[in-house]
This record gives sequence, C-alpha cells and structure tokens, in this order.
Amino acid sequence: MDNWHHGLKTGGLKKTGTAEVDGQSAITLTREQAGVTDRWYVATKGQPYILKYTSSGGDYPFELTVKDYNKPIDVKAPPPDDVIELNRLRELF
Repeated sequence: MDNWHHGLKTGGLKKTGTAEVDGQSAITLTREQAGVTDRWYVATKGQPYILKYTSSGGDYPFELTVKDYNKPIDVKAPPPDDVIELNRLRELF
C-alpha cells in the first residue's frame, strides 16, 4: 500500500485517457513496471486530488477510492483488546 502515491513522485507515468470517478472528471495516469499496472485517477476540476488508485497484475491487486477531501472525520481509538503491537504480530508470523 505504500506504493500508491510513490509513482507520482518518481516519474514513469503516462497520461492514458480520461475517466469519471464518482461523478468527477479525471485524467488517468498509468505506469507499467515489472508486470504491474498502476493507475492514478486525478481530478481535472478544482484541486488535482487523487480520486482513485488501482494496481493490477501483481501479487496484491487492489483498488482505492478517495473522497471527501478536507472534510472533518471522527476517529476513535479501538478498545485495548482489539489492538496488537506490530512487533508481537511479526512474532506470530
């Protein structure tokens, strides 16, 4: 998942078309590398926010849609019984 925005900074992208994401016009930027195709859908009106990201052809294909930029969210910590330390999780696997 760390890779979803990395390609935008490192180049290798080609504008490959236009699309609509949740009713918003977007350009499609695509990078193909090592059998993996990454696509970023970037808003063409207002701020050039990333509206959607997809990755296919690799071991972990996925799709991420982003919306409601700049809207406040209510985040609450989970109960202690639902939390595990990352080091402990690594020990289990």
